[in-house]
Amino acid sequence: MPCSGVGPGSVGLSQPHLCPRKCNTTCGRGVKKRIVLCLEIVNGKIKTRNPADCDVAKKPVEETTCFERPCFKWYTTPWSECTKTCGIGVRMRDVKCYQGKDIVRGCDPLVKPVGKQTCDLQPCPTEPPDDSCQDQAGTNCALAIKVNLCSHWYYSKACCRSCRAPHS
Repeated sequence: MPCSGVGPGSVGLSQPHLCPRKCNTTCGRGVKKRIVLCLEIVNGKIKTRNPADCDVAKKPVEETTCFERPCFKWYTTPWSECTKTCGIGVRMRDVKCYQGKDIVRGCDPLVKPVGKQTCDLQPCPTEPPDDSCQDQAGTNCALAIKVNLCSHWYYSKACCRSCRAPHS
């Protein structure tokens, strides 16, 4: 016998026999399958019968969907812009572990997506210093220095004199 326990019935044909079912997954959506048998009890002994001998209208379903607890899953945000406009910089993204809608600590760290990586863009211009360079009119070089934009290729050219001068 594939499983123990007998459905209702005595001498004569019994109702279909239901074997226990279990979801085929440990988390998320899955399928429960069970064996449904037509049985007869004769003199206290169980005997398997032809399925046509039982009432088909009363036969329970053999397969149904199931849902176990939500699975643990890594989710990432899109990558940020690179921290540099030329040369080698860094880009980042958030990586969080979710179980359903909750942020949790159950995800496998061995498959955690990276949250930080280098970005290698076109090489930065490497022209020799020009002693005759002048800041371009209309460019706010004082602000560029204040917010550390001299490493940006545009401001290093547009504010070449201001960016070259030592700052405190």
